[in-house]
Amino acid sequence: MNVRTEVVDFTDAKGDAKILDVATGTGKQAFAFGKRGYKVVGIDLSEHMLKVAARKNKYGNVGFILADAAKLPFMDQHFDVCSISFALHEMPLSMRKEVLQEIVRVTRIGGTIMIIDYSSSSEKRIGGY
Repeated sequence: MNVRTEVVDFTDAKGDAKILDVATGTGKQAFAFGKRGYKVVGIDLSEHMLKVAARKNKYGNVGFILADAAKLPFMDQHFDVCSISFALHEMPLSMRKEVLQEIVRVTRIGGTIMIIDYSSSSEKRIGGY
């Protein structure tokens, strides 16, 4: 089992859950959710990465849009699950705060926020908020 699959398992989302994958890159996390039948939107600032994701996309329930994670183009509490994988460590601290505030804003109350990133220790951790 890989970390992308573990993230999907950990969320334990209902079958009709709407998922947002922030900073989706080439879509690996979005596809892991899509494979399970969830409705998924992946966003990224890189047109190049989104083109790669679109070429790899074999799921009718997964879509990608060009968007700024610090200014998400979605209504409040729109998603059941929001994830961001291996991206926060690349952002300046002030931007991390903006991105996390936006993720909280678009995640429904009682929803799940998954932050997947590198650890400074050798210990593997998977957790959600």
